[in-house]
Amino acid sequence: MQSNNVCACLSAGLADKNVPMAEPPAENLKPPDDWVKPPPDGYYWQTQRPLNGLIFLLPAMAFFHICAFVWGSGLLAPAFIAWSMNLWGPASGLLPAMVVVTVLLFQQSAHRFGWSVSPLALAGMLAESVLWCVPLAAMGCLTGWATNAAAQPDGVSGLTGQLAQACGAGIYEEFIFRLVVISLILFFMVDLLKLPHGRSAVVAIVLSALAFSACHFLVGAAAFYWPRFIFLSTAGLLWGGLYVLRGFGIAAGAHIAWDVYFHLSNP
Repeated sequence: MQSNNVCACLSAGLADKNVPMAEPPAENLKPPDDWVKPPPDGYYWQTQRPLNGLIFLLPAMAFFHICAFVWGSGLLAPAFIAWSMNLWGPASGLLPAMVVVTVLLFQQSAHRFGWSVSPLALAGMLAESVLWCVPLAAMGCLTGWATNAAAQPDGVSGLTGQLAQACGAGIYEEFIFRLVVISLILFFMVDLLKLPHGRSAVVAIVLSALAFSACHFLVGAAAFYWPRFIFLSTAGLLWGGLYVLRGFGIAAGAHIAWDVYFHLSNP
């Protein structure tokens, strides 16, 4: 009799809808393999998106190429890009710009960031670019090395030509030494050698900064000068860190801001 009562109680309990059901195993709650987590939003992430960086730099890029078409340009960075692409066929004077635009649009598409442009991010990128030139300006004032470090106008006279050179140098030197060089080093160290990303990024930033500084002597007519080399390396470290942490747009914007500041303060 007691056994029958126990069975009846158990049956009644199982039939009660208020009894909580057992939760499914945790592995059943995992998202499917094709589920893609949406990219993070907010100002910090918006400024790093290639599309915002491209829209931010387009006015400076257009200004440089218009001036280069009218007066010419002796900048080596866009010339090197054009020469590299010429190996694959005939090219035009706008080829460097086409390469930069294509790469940034490809990155935007590959990361599935969407195609909306944030005006707030663009305004913030302009402010950040100006602020990030302050450390170099302070270093230049304290050491006097900046007067021996800025790129010369390469035969282009007048403030307009110098500002155009600043825009071209900022965009194309950052494209080569930061976007291309750092990306290739990270691909080799992280993807191929499976090394930690953080340490690999530090190595990539340092190597790109040294290459950036050395190229000002190896491919130019300037004699080697240690203070100038140190200043350019320091600038390269700053812009490399900005590229890794803040994106290509702010790195190039900070480079442009520094060159503009130098030319305005050293007419």
